[in-house]
Amino acid sequence: MANAVDWPEAVWQEINDAVLAEVSKVRTAQKVFPTSVLDGDPTEVANDVIEFPEVPRRAGVPRKYLSIREGQTKPFVEIYLEFPLTTAQVAREAQLKTCKTLARMAAKAVGLAEDVVLFQGSDGKLPADVIADPALAGKGLLGESQRGDADDDNPYKVSRPIPVEPPEGRRKGVTWGEPTFSAVTDGIALLAAKAQAPKFALFLPVRAYADTFVPPGDQSLITTAERIKPLVEGGFMEVVTLPETKGLLVALAGDPTSLHVGREATTEFVRKEGAQYFFRVVERIQFVARDPRAFVLLDFQPPGALGAKTP
Repeated sequence: MANAVDWPEAVWQEINDAVLAEVSKVRTAQKVFPTSVLDGDPTEVANDVIEFPEVPRRAGVPRKYLSIREGQTKPFVEIYLEFPLTTAQVAREAQLKTCKTLARMAAKAVGLAEDVVLFQGSDGKLPADVIADPALAGKGLLGESQRGDADDDNPYKVSRPIPVEPPEGRRKGVTWGEPTFSAVTDGIALLAAKAQAPKFALFLPVRAYADTFVPPGDQSLITTAERIKPLVEGGFMEVVTLPETKGLLVALAGDPTSLHVGREATTEFVRKEGAQYFFRVVERIQFVARDPRAFVLLDFQPPGALGAKTP
């Protein structure tokens, strides 16, 4: 499709280099989870999810092993944003670089949409004018972390979400403070009990992330973030597209979660309508949560919510 517009290869290369640089700045999940870029423009990826026994082994009961069912796949989620150029802008792209400018703006939105799809799936709200089918990612990584059969005591099940409540007598300007640190340590203990191992990583929404950079009490200058960071060497990440009450603690050893890029972010010519030429920035992405026990959801209770304590 790129060849339908008569630009030198160097012009396309400059545009797509800018797109990749821009989208890489915005992406969060890809900064933490192992990511593979697949060749051949595939439309689906192997969904090699581990199947666990329903209950731990008991004496006298035939042994069941961990296994992966053959032939399971997941479709890639295509994410794109279109934008138009005039005939004059197309003719003078080498000088004006209008397509490059608009493609960078589109790449920013596509990068944000990628995190929406990966973390929330069909529950997320895409940035304006971005087109995708988030349902192809189910309920996203957050959905994998809050299954209906969650059980802290069953080593084969996902752990229950950990509530994080505002404490009594908290310092002015602090919403959660110490309970966030406690939730992380409790979550790591749950992960270890489910045969998960370091490195660990933590994804937080904006408000909860910012809250960790305030000392939780008047008696200390140490921030909650300073205490958390040594525990999550795999990444301590602010995610602007997360719901404001949901954080996600993850284990990374053994690659229990992986991301797959079916098509790296690129710019292409789509169609001509009258005097306008339409382009789009497009990518294909999907996750595979082969071992959902590697997730612990942190459920931040807002001040004033039922059960939350106010100073």
